[in-house]
Amino acid sequence: MEFEVSFTELNDIIFCFDEGECEPYEEDVAKTIIGKITTEGKKIGEIRLYRVYNDNKFYQICDDISEDMGILAGLICDESGCISKNLLFEGADEFDSVFVLDNITIDEEYQGNGIGSAIIANLQKMLEYKFEFCRIIFLQASDFETGHKLGFDSKEYIEGNKRLMDFYKKAGFKTVKENVMIYLKP
Repeated sequence: MEFEVSFTELNDIIFCFDEGECEPYEEDVAKTIIGKITTEGKKIGEIRLYRVYNDNKFYQICDDISEDMGILAGLICDESGCISKNLLFEGADEFDSVFVLDNITIDEEYQGNGIGSAIIANLQKMLEYKFEFCRIIFLQASDFETGHKLGFDSKEYIEGNKRLMDFYKKAGFKTVKENVMIYLKP
């Protein structure tokens, strides 16, 4: 099946005026990246990521996005609020952008065609091409929809998480803690 993914980064730039002078100012928040998945001009899905710098605000910024992102950050950050150095490659620093995959959705009628697999397998390449860099991608492999519906202790939720983790492992992600996974390109 032929399809396309187009990424848009949503940046909130504030223009500050002081005595007639205009200065752009970017808030210190995660940059939301939306990937629109289309076939023949019809939207069939979406991928949502966040770009955050690995500095002492990483944990707080993730926590501000959502409870789930805060949980992910809590599992990978040290006391400083940065990502623990032992999870990153040597030489990674606070100026590295970290992409955090929030979710990918494909309309039900298009599921099972390999779209999600192809996107995840090529995600690093696509982000590197679009943003001229992409060395670190984190995600939390969790079947939240099933967990909320049937309970986070249910057999279906546990099996769903295992399937997701196997799916991401095939694409080159490695488990770092519980169901948090990373893709590293040094």
